[in-house]
Amino acid sequence: MSRCYNPNHSQYKYYGAKGVTVDDRWHDFWNFVEDVDNHLLNGKLLYEKGNKWHLDKDIKGGRIYSLNNCLVISADENRKFSYKKQQRKIIAFDDTKPSRNHSLNPCVASFFLLCFNKAVYQIRICWQT
Repeated sequence: MSRCYNPNHSQYKYYGAKGVTVDDRWHDFWNFVEDVDNHLLNGKLLYEKGNKWHLDKDIKGGRIYSLNNCLVISADENRKFSYKKQQRKIIAFDDTKPSRNHSLNPCVASFFLLCFNKAVYQIRICWQT
């Protein structure tokens, strides 16, 4: 819950700063346990050792961790979904048709010390010449 509400948390920029919250009911730990144990499909898998299962809110499209928005999915499935969500399609057009279709991960742009929009701009300039 800290990553949603504590600006000093290392993951806050990915959660709280983007408007992700936790349902008020789940602010009480025992309500959360009640819902995971009795109402969330496969909820008990979250208790297994090894962090093989994750509580995910993104697949259903929510910004709120709640019983209605969350699913229990494998850690591998969650990683794949997160990576796919980060991909951006870039299509450059000439006067008549699309000329190229590439995918650029925002992490790649930041690696080269460019913001995503600057990277897209640079790619368009290169493709035009």
